[in-house]
Amino acid sequence: MTNKAAQEMARLSWAHGTSEARREAARRNGAMPCHPGKRRGRPKKRKAKRPNIPFIHECFQEAVEGTLAEAKAEIDTAVLHAQVTLGKEACERLAAAGKGALQIGDGKEASS
Repeated sequence: MTNKAAQEMARLSWAHGTSEARREAARRNGAMPCHPGKRRGRPKKRKAKRPNIPFIHECFQEAVEGTLAEAKAEIDTAVLHAQVTLGKEACERLAAAGKGALQIGDGKEASS
């Protein structure tokens, strides 16, 4: 690079502080090709990508298992709520009919 080109690059980089100004000065002075992004020569060989289907399958399985566990828990909760509600209603009907409270077991109170 000539002294004049170096001075021009220094002036542009100091004045603007951008890499674009440095590239422009270098291009004008012949230090860079006009199309720096264009590849020259043979293209590089690209490595074959490994298929990620097993990874996606594993993630899908985990998501399905989590969703399934949540659904089972919600169903169990709904069934338990229905059983408790029906049991309370049956006890209230028995008490209203005058048959007394429902006794479980041998009728003795549990001692603690």
